[in-house]
Amino acid sequence: MGWGEAWRLLQLVTLDPSSRLAASIAGWEHPFSREAQILVDLYDLTHKIAAGKKKTQPYPRPWDKRHKRWGKATRPQAEIIAALQARGHGRVAHRPDASGRLRDERGHFVSA
Repeated sequence: MGWGEAWRLLQLVTLDPSSRLAASIAGWEHPFSREAQILVDLYDLTHKIAAGKKKTQPYPRPWDKRHKRWGKATRPQAEIIAALQARGHGRVAHRPDASGRLRDERGHFVSA
């Protein structure tokens, strides 16, 4: 299977809300099919009609829950970048060639 076919299949799977992959990408705890959405809407409508003027709570949907955050940056971005550069990340070694022009480690020309 080539990359193009894999990409098209992935797009099809992510469009289906009943797949675990699509639910995970959307941040839901469980998959929720279109049939389940229709049934939940009918349940809410029936419950609201039966309650009359009373206020009702809708049946919970998976997208109503708050998404879990993976982390929270406690430092400014400039401080994080400075710390990474101090540890050698993002450094580019510029070496002059025979004509005096600067090149990086891959041999590409860079500006000073």
